[in-house]
Amino acid sequence: MHSAVEFLREIKKNERVCVVLHNDGDGICSGAIILLLLEEKGLNAEPMIIGRLTNLDMLEEYDKVIMVDVSPDELENNTEKVLIIDHHKRKRRPACIFVNPAFEQDKVPSASALCYKLYSLAGGKRNIKWLGLLGAYSDRMLSASLPLLSMNDSEMNTFLPAGQLDPALTGVTLAFLAGYLKQDMGYAVLDLVLESAKREDPMYLWLEKDRKAKEIYQTIELANKEARSKIINSKLFVDESKRFVYLDLGSAEYKIKRIVVDYIRLKYPDYVVSVSMDVNEVTTFSNRSPDRDLSVVIPKAIEGFPASRHGGHVRAYGCSVQKVDKKRFVRSLLNAL
Repeated sequence: MHSAVEFLREIKKNERVCVVLHNDGDGICSGAIILLLLEEKGLNAEPMIIGRLTNLDMLEEYDKVIMVDVSPDELENNTEKVLIIDHHKRKRRPACIFVNPAFEQDKVPSASALCYKLYSLAGGKRNIKWLGLLGAYSDRMLSASLPLLSMNDSEMNTFLPAGQLDPALTGVTLAFLAGYLKQDMGYAVLDLVLESAKREDPMYLWLEKDRKAKEIYQTIELANKEARSKIINSKLFVDESKRFVYLDLGSAEYKIKRIVVDYIRLKYPDYVVSVSMDVNEVTTFSNRSPDRDLSVVIPKAIEGFPASRHGGHVRAYGCSVQKVDKKRFVRSLLNAL
């Protein structure tokens, strides 16, 4: 943490800075927190919202790069100008300055909680604990994140009745889904999150539902409609002996894997749930498990598949293979389970 704080404090006003953030709720909240910190210090930074970090050539354009909720498996060049704040398991420690507790512990906080801790240590002035809270909730990492947010009794009683996120804040988190569902929508969500934080008003995202955030919420409803249709019209594969359920979505207009996974889990809470979707010649998988370590299972299952990728957490892990290998990978996943 200390080295990361020093990195943030030493950025100069004439330097070109990029904040690279993941396109989900945790990534958007994380990016917003860091962008707000830099703005408070009179620094300009450009956000870059991505689903997966694959092109490191973008480092060349900037004097400083801050990656939040996302990081490359390998980083060999320009390491002195990069700060990584992440919580995903990686093959090796990056050579740059980084904050990632996944290298030391299994139960890790959200990237947004880590960013809020850095924000407070680096002298951030706004009361934006709720941003760290929303990012942690959207990434299902609430309990591990709370210690970093330093919430007082009043805040705990307001935001977390009975140990769960307040229903009002739950409604606010829906907006984050749009950035995941549709890449170009992420910037609109980020702008609204930043405006909410500057107003110190968590209600703003919800209040603007029929105005500035209208297209965001419409996107979410259309994606939910497509998800319902896919579930109704597709056949689930269920293996009771392996406690495994799989649904192939084929192609889809929206990136609905995560929505579909969560709904299937309602019916199969004790099963590993896997949902795949085709994107051109690649098939991507979203995988969830209540009790099995997918960070071990998926890498084992995907060994030997050409042009494959994988990454994530113990209970939520994503991967991709070539479309022609889709059925073979499902069989390999079953064997690995």
